[in-house]
Amino acid sequence: MRLLSSLLFLLVLISGCSLRPEIKPPITRYYLQPEIVPACMPEKSSKLLQLSFVDAIPSLMGKNIIYKKSDFKTGSYLYSKWDQSPRHGIMSSLYAALKEQQHYSEVVYNTPIESDLTLEIKVMQFEQSFAQNADSYAIVSIDALLYENQSRKLLGSRSFASKIKAETNDAQGGVKAINKALGKALSELVCWSAQKGGME
Repeated sequence: MRLLSSLLFLLVLISGCSLRPEIKPPITRYYLQPEIVPACMPEKSSKLLQLSFVDAIPSLMGKNIIYKKSDFKTGSYLYSKWDQSPRHGIMSSLYAALKEQQHYSEVVYNTPIESDLTLEIKVMQFEQSFAQNADSYAIVSIDALLYENQSRKLLGSRSFASKIKAETNDAQGGVKAINKALGKALSELVCWSAQKGGME
């Protein structure tokens, strides 16, 4: 009888352990906060600039932090996410940098206001990429077009790319490197926009 009771107790204990929910680590949220420091001091312009963001790559749309392996397969960190979609973060950062530079009389985004120029950007690459030696790099690439709205004249087109080695090969290291790479690319883009936008 005592043996039977012991077996029943053991079965209840085992079943209780198997029914216990798996404890998962909390999700860490990261912010996209590139440091944009344009190395130029352009003259002021009376033109109004409209900022336009064309179709973005999938890695910008959600909150997953995307990485690419050396075999070109992509993945995302399970317990690390962006606080907001990178698409929104890039646009907010670029918009704030253009306004702070004060080259244009006004900078608008996604509004029906009639503007003189349109700066159209498309992000081509935005990822943490792992090399075969296990080192990882942040790779950011942005295509930009600047044109006059009335005449539809193209004032300039250029690609801005930056590659920064991550200090650590994890989500935290990737995010830090991505912020640096994005800041470098956007700093160059802001100066280029002012140079091309100031041409008569």
